[in-house]
Amino acid sequence: MDFSKHDARSAAETPTPMLVLDQRTGKPILDGKKKCAVLVRGASSRSAQARLRAEEAARQKAASAKRGAHKRGKNEEDDLTKDLQASMIRSAKTFIAGFENIQRPDPETKELRDLTVSDDDIMWFLDLNMVSVPHLLRIGNDPEQEEDEDDDEYEARLAEHKAKWLSPSFAQQVIDHAREDDNFWGNRQQTEAARPLRRLSPQHAGKIKADPA
Repeated sequence: MDFSKHDARSAAETPTPMLVLDQRTGKPILDGKKKCAVLVRGASSRSAQARLRAEEAARQKAASAKRGAHKRGKNEEDDLTKDLQASMIRSAKTFIAGFENIQRPDPETKELRDLTVSDDDIMWFLDLNMVSVPHLLRIGNDPEQEEDEDDDEYEARLAEHKAKWLSPSFAQQVIDHAREDDNFWGNRQQTEAARPLRRLSPQHAGKIKADPA
């Protein structure tokens, strides 16, 4: 059997559009009737992983250079929020491959122009809103099934937990899209023959659904 059809990492190399949602309402942001989107590569792609390693190496080098120069004080909570914001932006930046129907005033001419994939434009976009700590805390904290709770009830409660809008920032939206392999499977014209392994056992299928994306 040709297992290349299971190559999720290669599929994740081709960017897919992510609709940008209003952080306050969770609704798609529109430009008239056109939807505003970011073209995102998958987190499992080899190119994205290489960028993440390079970013982490640069971060560690910078941190090492100033280690001991900064001491947390009364503004520790603000510092932690800034650190989270910087971390989210740094991660999200590695996945962005383009923009659709998103513009900004040019820093020099002040005229509106389309966003490019320059570092300046990407960083400007990702820093338009702050990281949502409640959304961040939800990742990896799915509720467990109660002893007296049947599967249907648990699945409904889990779906409600995942669907609740917790105001993720643009950076968090990009990261969430990039981490979900299902957003990229269509890039390799997958057949349903690749799916049954996830449905062989009801217990196994339930565990997969309960695992964080």
